[in-house]
Amino acid sequence: MEDLESKLIYRVIHNNDQHAFRSLILRYQSKLRGFLRKLSQNNEDGDDLAQESFLQAYRSIKQLKLEGTFEAWLFQIGYRVFLQFARKKKLPYEMLSEDISLTVTMDHQEEDKNRLEKALKRLHLDERLVVLLYYQHEFTHSEISKITTLPLGTVKSHIMRGVEKLKKQLGVENVG
Repeated sequence: MEDLESKLIYRVIHNNDQHAFRSLILRYQSKLRGFLRKLSQNNEDGDDLAQESFLQAYRSIKQLKLEGTFEAWLFQIGYRVFLQFARKKKLPYEMLSEDISLTVTMDHQEEDKNRLEKALKRLHLDERLVVLLYYQHEFTHSEISKITTLPLGTVKSHIMRGVEKLKKQLGVENVG
């Protein structure tokens, strides 16, 4: 864990320092909001889910074990908040698996981006989720396992299977 981040967490836990927590929020709010917007398929819902995630993180930060990263812990909370939202809204599985896209950061043409997004939509939700966490958010297999509560072997299998499906759909040798 980064030294400044560790200091901020320490200040929040031991001094109830809200300014330190605000600094942590500023570090991760864009990434978490973007992730939750893609899962919820709605910017407003994603923003609300991110806000709820930060509130839950603040309430439970004293239980934070300093194994792993704060970011992975935060995404785990965000994913759980999303699952509660999905159950409460009784979203059908098909809706949960639609319209999640991978942000292509390299200099690809618009057509390639669209092809990748369409290919991602065809993946099973669990495969898409772990592929996004691994390639877009750069979490390790272990961190993804903690975030999603999937066994480590399952995470690795979903990533491999998802990448193979993407390769086949896109007709390319390497994805990611």
